[in-house]
Amino acid sequence: MIFSLVVLIALTMIGISAMNTSMLQGKIASNARNQDLAFQSAESALINSESWLMCQSSQVDATADGSSNIWIQDTIAVLDDMPDTWWKTNATVFGLDIDFNDTQELTGVEAEPRYVIEHLSNGATEFGGCIPENLNMNGGQARTRCLYRITARGTGADQNTQVVLRSHFALHYPRNLCKEARL
Repeated sequence: MIFSLVVLIALTMIGISAMNTSMLQGKIASNARNQDLAFQSAESALINSESWLMCQSSQVDATADGSSNIWIQDTIAVLDDMPDTWWKTNATVFGLDIDFNDTQELTGVEAEPRYVIEHLSNGATEFGGCIPENLNMNGGQARTRCLYRITARGTGADQNTQVVLRSHFALHYPRNLCKEARL
């Protein structure tokens, strides 16, 4: 009888331990999915912003307040540290086409991803802060190459999971071709 009671207690402890392990694995899987959603959300915003840039036939002037969708280099503090309210007020929302019409929406995320485009002029004022190209391969028209830093922020299924991605992007101007990327 005592032996049976000891075996029953041991089986109960094994069962409780297995249940706790199963619950922990469920939480780990949920957090991994949430992190993946946030990463994909931020990546979608990067692709969307690069597509928007590629659709501009000429260089868009950068502004200190981002009203042109492109910020002047170093007018913003460290973007990784900006609060939610700054991102909601100042960053461009994902899914806008070339005319800023809302065309896309992500599902399964707490908030739409947002992005900021900064023009990297490094203090240059000639050629609109871009680099002139020596090769004249555009039918006799001079070209410049502009550099941009794009920072995108995505949120997972809850507001506590956020991912910030950054890319650098170079474009030649003038451009005469728009290839919109659709997600």
